[in-house]
Amino acid sequence: MPDPNELLAVARLLTDETSGAPSDAQLRRSVSTAYYAVFNKILREAADRFVGPNQSSKAAYRLVYRNFEHGRVKEVCIRLCASRLSEQMKRELGRDSVSREMRDFASSFPFLQAARQHADYDPSFVILLVDAADQIAAAQTAIAAFDQTAEDERTDVLALMMGRTRA
Repeated sequence: MPDPNELLAVARLLTDETSGAPSDAQLRRSVSTAYYAVFNKILREAADRFVGPNQSSKAAYRLVYRNFEHGRVKEVCIRLCASRLSEQMKRELGRDSVSREMRDFASSFPFLQAARQHADYDPSFVILLVDAADQIAAAQTAIAAFDQTAEDERTDVLALMMGRTRA
């Protein structure tokens, strides 16, 4: 399973100028890899939390890990960024608000995802080295914000990201 910190290290390697300016493909791949570092952070955290750490060989671990959809995670993140949580969100999370750290994480996710989609699928997308470096830094900051969020809050948000809730 991909380690988010290793993915960030790969993203940085792709932007390394030691042996010349990185190619367009390297810069695009670095943006995509930075996003996947954040996405895999969510997957790993959820599987560790709901199945248990060091259980990656178990079917349940793989099922939880693979149960997240990019669009659903983005949707939850957008809803978490609202200045006030909706009544539905309050009911779903069982809390009236989320922490600044969770909002920082949540506000980064949609932008990282959009950059990844441009880098991967838009042939006219122009990426500069500074832009790629900014995306990597944003991914690292998002992961740090997630890590700084209280465990019970992370658990609630991960459970909500995993699937749709019924009214």
